[in-house]
Amino acid sequence: MDKKHLFIGLFIAGAALYLTFRNVALDELILSLKSIEYFYLVPAMGLGVLSFVLRAYRWTFLVSSLKKTSVSRLMAPLCVGFMGNLLPARAGELIRAYLLGKKEGISVSASFATIFVERIFDMLSVLAMAIWLLLFQSGIFDGIAGFGGYSMIDLLKKFGWLSLALSLGIIIFSYSLVHWNEKMTGIIKVFLRPFPEKPGSKVLHLVDSFSTGLHILKDFKAIAMISLLSLILWFAITFSYYPVYLAFGFNSLPFSSLVALTVIVCVFISLFPTPGFLGSFQIGCVVALHNIFHVPEAQAASFGMVTWAVQFGTLIALGSFYLVKEGFSLKQLAHVKDEVDV
Repeated sequence: MDKKHLFIGLFIAGAALYLTFRNVALDELILSLKSIEYFYLVPAMGLGVLSFVLRAYRWTFLVSSLKKTSVSRLMAPLCVGFMGNLLPARAGELIRAYLLGKKEGISVSASFATIFVERIFDMLSVLAMAIWLLLFQSGIFDGIAGFGGYSMIDLLKKFGWLSLALSLGIIIFSYSLVHWNEKMTGIIKVFLRPFPEKPGSKVLHLVDSFSTGLHILKDFKAIAMISLLSLILWFAITFSYYPVYLAFGFNSLPFSSLVALTVIVCVFISLFPTPGFLGSFQIGCVVALHNIFHVPEAQAASFGMVTWAVQFGTLIALGSFYLVKEGFSLKQLAHVKDEVDV
């Protein structure tokens, strides 16, 4: 494990937690936590489990060009990999690729390519929600302060344009690598000429292996199914906040608040990559609920704490179950980067 990444991640998490709770009195926070109807957290955990089942089902289509597999076989690498995001530098993605490769006999780079494609669909799904907010619910951002001299609506627009440009760039690169592999390989060889032959050959091998994981992009039916499942998945993720709303008594908040909360939390956890999204998740909740929908700050902060605990508690339970079931240890996961040989 890279200690430098750990310290940086914890520093960012600490700064974000400070910003989240700096204006919240301890007695107000305790009072908010005492008023919660904890029964509603049970369906929230159930929706969390459902989201992982949907992710695993979508993943079966993403890896179908490499190997036919099932939801039950993918749940272990998925849940353990997501639990690995508690480690610094978002190590969970590499852990997922490693565990999938080990379980299904697929190269790690090809496995990683399927996660790469998955992230494109996730990015486009969040972008679609952000566009919906900007086109049909822009009034909720009127008069809302943002950061760095920009209003909240300006920040969302910048995030949207950046996400769109990044998504298009990734899609064009991936499409080119699949459909014009020889030409792309030739271009890569040109850039590798100044480097020694051995590392250059390894890069070419990685690119070739990675490109095999992108072959699903040739299958229109699979892409249509992945797109549909992505919409269902992100609806489930968005709706998973609603039982926590009920637990806190946020019954009067509109549906647009769920979408805004999902988008803003995604923005913050993307911009501030802390271990387990700690801090970045909570400050996203406060910005969405307090700054935009005027929920009292103590309630918004405690909502961020409880929702994070519910989501990661569910994830840790699932990840630990599959960790034991598959015979892995946390020590192995922490050193996956050193073990990977792609």
